[in-house]
Amino acid sequence: MRFLMLNLTASALLIFASAAHASPVEFVIGTSSTVDVTYFGLGSSYSYSVTGSISAEVTDTSVIIIGGTLDLVGSGPDSSMTITGGELSHDGAGFFWDFGQGPFDAGVPTENPGYILDSTGFTGTLGDMFGNFSLGGFFGGEGFGLADDGSTHSMSSFFWNGDAVVVPVPTAVWLFGSALAGLGLLRRRR
Repeated sequence: MRFLMLNLTASALLIFASAAHASPVEFVIGTSSTVDVTYFGLGSSYSYSVTGSISAEVTDTSVIIIGGTLDLVGSGPDSSMTITGGELSHDGAGFFWDFGQGPFDAGVPTENPGYILDSTGFTGTLGDMFGNFSLGGFFGGEGFGLADDGSTHSMSSFFWNGDAVVVPVPTAVWLFGSALAGLGLLRRRR
């Protein structure tokens, strides 16, 4: 009976912890991912291969992007893309999306994540983004980027996929410590 109570208490702790706090995750971008950028000043479009990671926190309804760096490989002038903070909605089952703005709508909300291209210094917003993720599993996202200055460039499309969504060690350590504390309380009651 005591063992059953411990299991129920641990389950309740896990449910409460996941509902009350954001879970830190890292979206690892796989090698088959691409970003397409048109440089109007150069009169050229380039498709880059992308690898890297994006740090985020997942709540019950949001994916809060903290930032990240993606390496770009291709014949274009840029070699990396910095992802800036923003927020995406998700349905609790792993499907995420932005706040309903189309790729070329004016007034994309400031909540959306952004991007900075390193060599050219061009900036923009990930104005139309959607995809799927699973904790400890797959990540895939696609959409369009909106350039802050549309006369210099456009990030016309991106497709990111990854091998894993990694939950950082501190969260796992906290859960393990909570389980040990529960076992200690059980032992003292005997």
